[in-house]
Amino acid sequence: MKTEISWKRRFLRKKLKFMLICVFVVAVIFLAYQLSYFKELNQAAVGKLISGCIRSSNNIIIDKTDSKWNQSLHSKLVSDKEGRTVSLRGTRDQDILKYLPNERGKFVCFTSKDEIDFSKINDNYCDCLVDGSDEPGTNACNNGIFNCEMTSSQFTVKIPSYKVNDGYCDCCDGSDEWAEVKLYLNNVLKKYKLNLIMQRDGNLNRTIWDPLQLFNCDKHYKYAVVILNSPLNWKDDSLLQIWKKAQINVTVDGGTDRWLRYLEEQGIDLLSGNHNEYVPHLITGDMDSCPPLILENLKRLGSMIIETPDQDHTDYTKALFQLGQYAKKENINLNGIYVFVDSSGRFDHIMGNINTLYKSDKLIGHIQVIQIASSSLTWILRPGLHHIAIPKILVQNNTWCGLLPIGAPVNSIVTTGLKWNLNNATLQFGALVSSSNTYDNCSEVTVNTDSPVVWSMGIEPLQKI
Repeated sequence: MKTEISWKRRFLRKKLKFMLICVFVVAVIFLAYQLSYFKELNQAAVGKLISGCIRSSNNIIIDKTDSKWNQSLHSKLVSDKEGRTVSLRGTRDQDILKYLPNERGKFVCFTSKDEIDFSKINDNYCDCLVDGSDEPGTNACNNGIFNCEMTSSQFTVKIPSYKVNDGYCDCCDGSDEWAEVKLYLNNVLKKYKLNLIMQRDGNLNRTIWDPLQLFNCDKHYKYAVVILNSPLNWKDDSLLQIWKKAQINVTVDGGTDRWLRYLEEQGIDLLSGNHNEYVPHLITGDMDSCPPLILENLKRLGSMIIETPDQDHTDYTKALFQLGQYAKKENINLNGIYVFVDSSGRFDHIMGNINTLYKSDKLIGHIQVIQIASSSLTWILRPGLHHIAIPKILVQNNTWCGLLPIGAPVNSIVTTGLKWNLNNATLQFGALVSSSNTYDNCSEVTVNTDSPVVWSMGIEPLQKI
């Protein structure tokens, strides 16, 4: 009897111990699950501390359906849209509250306490210059900090902002090189948006610009060459090839003498009568900078000499007008005009040339007029949508480009394909101008402007092709 009772007691003790072990294991599993659940719940709800905003992945999403949403703040941030998303790439979870809009719908820079539009967070333009806090996910602010998405004690947790999208993986998860991943999708989205624009407005003024035509000399692209009285800093024979394939060649006053000297540097004596392909079709100007003997010799070789003494207009302006008359007389339909004009150190000449560009449509009609220097191209973008083909070598070399509101403010301009794009921006001197810009890994730039704006771009790498 005692043996049976003793056996039962041992069995009950073992059963109790087994049950306790099972309860402990279940409790541990349940606790781990609860911790995980509360962590996710906290991440999802942390943004609701202010105005119904929640954080989702790398974005703040403003939820207008939340009952706690402040309607006056909503009207400032969202307007009539369903919602607005602001990228929070590069931030830490514990910093999320700092990136929520204040009561005026503004973002407050950490150090300077400057207030900026909430939409300017991670827009690839540095507004908080002291600490770069508005650009945690881009390389726009060199003094900013990018926080990697996945962190570990064995790997880098944060890196300087200038290392973002530099082509080298610094975060263990590769989150600092996000631009390469998004490139394809961005290009598809850009084309989709442009198609929507064209479908919405079939009468939209759309112009295509292709800088490579200058060096390819496409036989289907009929153009004229105009050489002004400025340096011809071309070290190879590319200018000769452009000249020979032009429909009309014009030299302007002192530009005639400069053309002869350039030919001499190439070993060509034009006045010998053995190189008629380099004789100008038309020579214009007030002729105060070109020796009469040279004019007589070129007239003998076949040049048409038109003296334009009117001092109310520049020789450049008068040359475009005379070129138009000559093309009409010869029944030549031009697609473009290449005007060779390098800077000679005279700022008044530079501005005078830009002035002629502005009124070129009144002088020559709707023909593309491009000013060419040895290192740059410059032309006017008239109101409407423009597509500018960017040669791959210029993108690879981060070659400069710029949009300048010379003449009058540009009230609304939208661009794609630039490193620092303009989104319905206003350009004017004394405020914003888009100088020293470059390309965002795109082979095409689009510019939609409501006013004339000067486009200028570097071409040094093109001359090495």
